[in-house]
Amino acid sequence: MIARLGAEDFENLPGNALAQRRAAGPVALEVIEVVRRPPTLRPAAPFALVLRENGARLWEPQGTFVYDHPAHGELELFTVPIGPDAQGMRYEINFN
Repeated sequence: MIARLGAEDFENLPGNALAQRRAAGPVALEVIEVVRRPPTLRPAAPFALVLRENGARLWEPQGTFVYDHPAHGELELFTVPIGPDAQGMRYEINFN
């Protein structure tokens, strides 16, 4: 399933957000950038997502998290914190 996902699956999400499941309940992470990479042998071209947890002062460590995608359902994605910006904590997910 993940190998078939493309950048277009994340560019027009409802509310421009992806829900990440956490012990305290789901958290909406805003999709702030979809970075397209040059094509490879992968069925879909590689890309990266940059997400933001608006208002976050603390962050989750890198690791695999479950996300709920409105069209593709449950996705387990390795997520890396990449630092805060003025609005909150940013995370990156790479699809190679």
